[in-house]
Amino acid sequence: MTEALQSIPTSNSGASERPVLNSHHEQKMSENSRWGLNSLLYTMGVGSLAVVAIVIGVKMVQEWRDRQQEIQAFEQLQALAAQPDPEACVQAAQQIDQTSRFYAEAQAIQEQCNFLWGKRLAQGGDLRSALSLLLTIPDSAQSYQDAQALVERLSAQVIEEAQAQVVDGKLDEAIVTLAKIPSTAPASATAENLRESWRKEWEQNEKTIAEAQKALDDGQWSAAKEILGTVSSAPYWQSQIQPLRKKADEGIEQVILYEQQQRKQQQTEAQAPQPTFNDRLQSLYDTYVKEGMNELDAWNLACETIGGTIEDVGPETVCKP
Repeated sequence: MTEALQSIPTSNSGASERPVLNSHHEQKMSENSRWGLNSLLYTMGVGSLAVVAIVIGVKMVQEWRDRQQEIQAFEQLQALAAQPDPEACVQAAQQIDQTSRFYAEAQAIQEQCNFLWGKRLAQGGDLRSALSLLLTIPDSAQSYQDAQALVERLSAQVIEEAQAQVVDGKLDEAIVTLAKIPSTAPASATAENLRESWRKEWEQNEKTIAEAQKALDDGQWSAAKEILGTVSSAPYWQSQIQPLRKKADEGIEQVILYEQQQRKQQQTEAQAPQPTFNDRLQSLYDTYVKEGMNELDAWNLACETIGGTIEDVGPETVCKP
């Protein structure tokens, strides 16, 4: 009984000590927890690696697809460059991104296609677009020298066309034609000088014609013709002043004819025999008698009129000069 009681722990000692069985169980649980945690961590690590692998794989696939698209785009560009359609070639080259490994080669192809496109536009008569396109070709391009030569030739063609329009009196059309030459073209300065020169010439000719018209209105035929002589010799302006010149010439001819008639009349009068003193005296005497004067008064008045002097000579009077 006493031994039995001694084997049973008291209530005080049982509160401070754990049974051996409970401590072992607790250790076992701790080991299980660590194993579970390690297993979880391992699982998470493997999962993360799998996710990373998937992401890398997707990225590699996307990069492969991008490379294939770049290759296809460049191959398409090369194919278009060999076709007689430079515009399509240029548009295809513009689709090659700057990040592409084919970008530099694509730019070289585009520059060549720009040159061919510019030639085609020029052949179609669109000189402004052709010049604008050709001027975009950089000096590093293989076609640069050819492009510059074509720009010079097309610019000369534009200037020649504009000059022909000015000769025909189409100033506004000529100025529009010169506008086909871009400001970046070497010939732009020449085009600008021509525009200013033509405008000044036009204004001066109009002013001169107005002065000539006023001289004609005032009957100053010779002055009008002299003024008209300063008008531009271009066919258009000569055709404009032709009616005025004709009027001036007619006026001058009338003046010349009048002067000739006057000289002829003076010559005729100078060549005609002059009446004698007695003829004049007799003519006046007859006139006065016809007007009703008596013979003596008519005689005396006629003598005084012609500046004569009456003298008594015997039974008659005589009128002496």
